[in-house]
Amino acid sequence: SVFCTVSDEVTITGNDANVDEALYVWQVSKDGALYTSAPGNNNGFNYTTDKLDIGLYSIRRMLKNRLVAACLDSSNIVTVRVVDKTKLNITLDEFSNPSCIGDSVKLTVKDPIPNAFYLWSTAKNLQLISKADTTSAIVAGEAPGIHKVFVRLNAKGCEEIVPAENEVIINPNPSINLGLDTIFCSIDGEIVLHADGYEAVEWSDGSNDTEFTVTEKGLYSVQVTDTLGCRARDEIRIKEFCCNITAPNIIMAQEGSVNSEFKLTDDGCVLTSKLRIYDRWGNLMYISEDKNKTWDATFNGKPVEQGVYVFIFEYSALDADENVFNDKLSGDITVIRKK
Repeated sequence: SVFCTVSDEVTITGNDANVDEALYVWQVSKDGALYTSAPGNNNGFNYTTDKLDIGLYSIRRMLKNRLVAACLDSSNIVTVRVVDKTKLNITLDEFSNPSCIGDSVKLTVKDPIPNAFYLWSTAKNLQLISKADTTSAIVAGEAPGIHKVFVRLNAKGCEEIVPAENEVIINPNPSINLGLDTIFCSIDGEIVLHADGYEAVEWSDGSNDTEFTVTEKGLYSVQVTDTLGCRARDEIRIKEFCCNITAPNIIMAQEGSVNSEFKLTDDGCVLTSKLRIYDRWGNLMYISEDKNKTWDATFNGKPVEQGVYVFIFEYSALDADENVFNDKLSGDITVIRKK
């Protein structure tokens, strides 16, 4: 046991040696000196010391009876250390400082008092994730900044001592965002993921380029490290599904022509749709929510002028997992009329 400077007595409880007509005699050794008869009440099953000054005390019990002159009790020797609280100077061994949000940091008392326990506490945004009454503690930062850690000797008489204060610096983690899960269609080409502006990059396949080209469906992830050594990770799931929609870019607006009307076609994936066609001044020429209808290059029943028009096709469809998604397709239509 460890105590700060004490002014009261310490009681030590002995075990029952189970010997008839036993007489117990207690002895004490201070700071490694020879054992002598213990002062205080030293005849009995238990022993209560007088006031203990600063020092290291080893206390043991002797057993006497009619048959045995003297022998050590089967009890262990009890060690009591009394320290001077006015001279306590608690420092820590070197530790990883600064660290990053979420990293575990181990703090250890430098040259701790043998058999002593230390009481740890933390300020806001620094989590204590280990036992609070040992010679070491593990903390983890929950927010960037300079955070306080307090430690004091956890012993009787030390309660009023101001705890030793230490600072743990927590750096922010970098930010990386690959975007929302998306759908990939190999017919449309490839998808390129980006992780720019970091000290180090590692993709799920082990590559380290700032760009990653996706050519097939799958779950892709990246871990990035900034100049402070802090890390962040993100992942994206890419599904493969193609909803193929085609549209002519030229129509021959005259009766009898093979390509005289504008119509979009799909492979059956479109559920609902809305087609709008505008002239070059932004005037609405045509609107329909029936994907099977065609535009005959007229407005209010009259032929439109030859020229370039813009179409916007908004639609909903089912993806590979039969979940509804919304998308749109836009482009130009050139209307040609023979003179």
